[in-house]
Amino acid sequence: MMSDVDIKKLKVTELREELKKHGLDTKGKKEQLVKRLENFLAGAAGNVMYLYCINVMINKIVFDLRYLKREDLSRFSHDAPAIAFAI
Repeated sequence: MMSDVDIKKLKVTELREELKKHGLDTKGKKEQLVKRLENFLAGAAGNVMYLYCINVMINKIVFDLRYLKREDLSRFSHDAPAIAFAI
């Protein structure tokens, strides 16, 4: 796994292989390749955290919908009771 590897210690060929796996440009000097891979991995980690947060919010909404009364849901949408109780 790339998070366990010191990217700066990789050989140029290894850096290019890793960049190619992710569809990134493989041209440039080692310093450029390292920076490009570090930027990609930092962005990927940010995306994972973003998706995790969205998942937590969706789970909270689903939880809340399951415990609302039918009449409470009717003020949000005409279809809300059917949706909430179908979950």
